Amino acid sequence: MMTAAAVLDHLDCVHEAHDRGAIICSLAGMSLKDISTATAGDVCDDWCPPSSYKAGKSLTSGQVRQLLSLAENQRDFAILYLAVVLGLRQIEIRRLLWSDRLPGDRIRVLGKGGKRRTLPVGTDIDNLFPPKVESTNHVFASYRGDEISESGMRVIINRYLSEVAPDATPHALRHTALTGMLEQGSDIQTAMEIAGHSTVSSHEIYAATSSSWIVKEWMDKHPLGSKNVSTIKVPGRPFVGKMARGVERAVLVPSCYRSDIEAALSYFSNPKQLTNRSRKIGVRFKEIRDLGSVSMTESEAHPFLIAMLVGTTPSNIVRRNFERMTAGARLGRENAITQLGAQFSVTF
Repeated sequence: MMTAAAVLDHLDCVHEAHDRGAIICSLAGMSLKDISTATAGDVCDDWCPPSSYKAGKSLTSGQVRQLLSLAENQRDFAILYLAVVLGLRQIEIRRLLWSDRLPGDRIRVLGKGGKRRTLPVGTDIDNLFPPKVESTNHVFASYRGDEISESGMRVIINRYLSEVAPDATPHALRHTALTGMLEQGSDIQTAMEIAGHSTVSSHEIYAATSSSWIVKEWMDKHPLGSKNVSTIKVPGRPFVGKMARGVERAVLVPSCYRSDIEAALSYFSNPKQLTNRSRKIGVRFKEIRDLGSVSMTESEAHPFLIAMLVGTTPSNIVRRNFERMTAGARLGRENAITQLGAQFSVTF
């Protein structure tokens, strides 16, 4: 039975550069239409997210430390901490009650759709939370002694955020936390649980804009995985279900094959030409493409990465093998939050 490793072992036996390039493109996840549509100019160095990935604003570690150090009181510090380290939504912070405080420096969070999740705060909760205001059961009270309003919460966050990143919105704090967990090495399933995302599609934007997570996952799980990476931007079926067909996507390939890949993208102009060439050299490009997906599945690559490379939706991949792919988190929720919090090392 042919394997991805066997394909790579016999690649030197293929004489023409454009044929080798077509094989590599197929193994990387490109269809015949993708190969014939993309051009040599669509290949770029490193990881290059396509324009369809609407990257959210993230703060740097230095900006986060500066933001937390600006807090004028315990209440404001805790709000900023929960937003930028745990990635809590503003409404989740506003909803926190004193009864949501749990033993072991944990909190119970009421998320979207009334779903509750329990999270460690990653620090001593006594030092984090502000003094209790007797006139309300909410952890965070306004200066009037009642629950902070939505606009009041926004004003608090924007007041500090404007001094650090004037062009960022309050959601940038959540984006910073969730992409930061992936950058620190947390698996995406753990990040989803912390974020309160029940589906992979809800978490796609954070994974798509976390370049180090994408490249590391590809290096570890794809048969072509390499330290030196190039990107092919190809139009094809989108991996986000709500997007229209033809949205550009990114396919990762090793830089060492770049000349062969560019030769293939310049040589082949339509799927029929590739099919005819396939018969002539005795290589089935469609089967080779499937080998890449099978190899990633066996390596327990995350559905997001497989979907991104082959041009489908993560839900399709998830339906096939969700439990096995998401088993065995590399970092638990507690470690993920503690690591991210320790990176900023700021206390009020």
